[in-house]
Amino acid sequence: MEDDYVIGKKLNKTDFFYYDEKEKKVLPYVVNNYFHEMNYKQRLEMYYYLYKVRNNKLRAHGNRGWVFSILSTDKYFADKYDINVILAEFTHCAMPVNIDDLKDIYDAIQGYKYINETLYSSVRHILRLSQQEFHNLYQLNINKRKVHKIQSLYINMEQSKMPDLYYPLFVLNTCGDNIPSKAEYQHHKEIMQKRYPNPTKYEIQEEMNNTINIKDDESKDNINKIIKET
Repeated sequence: MEDDYVIGKKLNKTDFFYYDEKEKKVLPYVVNNYFHEMNYKQRLEMYYYLYKVRNNKLRAHGNRGWVFSILSTDKYFADKYDINVILAEFTHCAMPVNIDDLKDIYDAIQGYKYINETLYSSVRHILRLSQQEFHNLYQLNINKRKVHKIQSLYINMEQSKMPDLYYPLFVLNTCGDNIPSKAEYQHHKEIMQKRYPNPTKYEIQEEMNNTINIKDDESKDNINKIIKET
């Protein structure tokens, strides 16, 4: 899952995985809500427009870089397989996978010109392939995996105040280059804490680490016991 993803309601394994009678094993769904056939000409025009923008030395990273990465992925996939491509338009998504899927995708991108930028760049390179985008394209169009739609939402931090924000999944993002101040972060944190008052075990652990000086293994065992009981 994206690092800015939030689980807003209880979910089950069956929201992400299903048993396939033909293959006799558990397979991951494509979890998404928006699907349509890709207009290759339109995507290509967008691709070259953004490439021109990039060459004019506008921002190579940030929001434009992210969009360019998505378009680079779409173009590579369509060129490679030469099929009518179905898109799952929501790149911030919860993405169930298995090891076989990851191996297939790793093999499928080996012919890409910018494979090093995709696999090894320490920053989001504008010509890299997006893992989530390629994964969904591959599972929908090549593996013909089943789709499971989960109500989800992409919002910015300001929208965290929405009174009906109780989606099973939602992205809480700073939305590009609008970096909130410390005061704004604190404000939205308080809103989310009121909305979701029950802490996770990781938050409990962090709180304990901040308030208890762990000097020996016995203290660590006691903390772990409290977390399990909670």
